[in-house]
Amino acid sequence: AAFGGRGMSPYGDVFRRIMQIIDDQVLAVDGDGLSKINDVVFGPMTEAQSSVPGSLLFPGDRFGGASNVNVGGFKATVEVRAFDASIEHINTVGEPISLLAPVQDQRSVLDNTATFGVGKNPLRASVGFLISIMGDDEDLSMRNEIVVSADLSAATIMAAALVQ
Repeated sequence: AAFGGRGMSPYGDVFRRIMQIIDDQVLAVDGDGLSKINDVVFGPMTEAQSSVPGSLLFPGDRFGGASNVNVGGFKATVEVRAFDASIEHINTVGEPISLLAPVQDQRSVLDNTATFGVGKNPLRASVGFLISIMGDDEDLSMRNEIVVSADLSAATIMAAALVQ
């Protein structure tokens, strides 16, 4: 209780008021189940990066390389790349959501919970892949590009913070 925390005020008076403001102005949920944090944090942050609210876009190559292969008379150039990664609908955070919630009987632990993909738009991550094998002769030529994506609806992330 060195900082004034006791009983039902684990943050003390100052921290309790700050947490109430955060709960009311940032974490509060509207009728659709979406949190204000989408408009306050995630929308502006993602729009600054990609010009698209709710999306982080990483155009171009993420990793890749080509290598010449010569095995038992087989000669080819093999290329592997990952490109155009994106995360969309980050601004779909909703219930359950909590930030720095004290855990009863564990005064050094704060729980944090956020659910992404709330509402009609699931959280989506995608990345393109290229696999190419080009032989020395024209008989061996393969080039495949695929885009892999995953949609997550109501994916809840929980993290406990140990505070000393």
